[in-house]
Amino acid sequence: LLFPQGQTQQVANTKIEELSGTSVLMLGTDRSTGQSLKFRIPVGSAVKYQNINIAVSACYKSRPDALPESWAYVDVVDMGEPPLPQVAVLAQRNRAKMREAEGPYRLRKGWIIASSPYVTAIDHPIYNISLLACEGGQTVAPVTTTDSTKTDNKDQNKG
Repeated sequence: LLFPQGQTQQVANTKIEELSGTSVLMLGTDRSTGQSLKFRIPVGSAVKYQNINIAVSACYKSRPDALPESWAYVDVVDMGEPPLPQVAVLAQRNRAKMREAEGPYRLRKGWIIASSPYVTAIDHPIYNISLLACEGGQTVAPVTTTDSTKTDNKDQNKG
């Protein structure tokens, strides 16, 4: 068995301490031209990169004595392509479908991690956007975790 029954698991209490950041550093790459741009977004605000709106709600980073890691909670919305001037008159139903297709849609709302951009990717056919780092900040109060799956041999032998 991988986890034998009736054995006591001893896990030490661990403190999770993280730093709350004040801004994130992101990298945007235009795949069609190969140009890239680093940009900084303060927590609680939004920035427009090309036709993509990126809002940052929170960011955290690991302690200086731990392995470097950053993660941020973002809301990324593609605002859609601007409407092209029409040369020909389209039927009413086709114009309505085109307006729907060109409208904004959410690419990602959730946590992204700097060390694994492919796991928490922001999928767009033209632009590649990734988190580089969470910057600034202060220490968040440490949280103590304990393992609640401890078992006791005495309880197992009573039955």
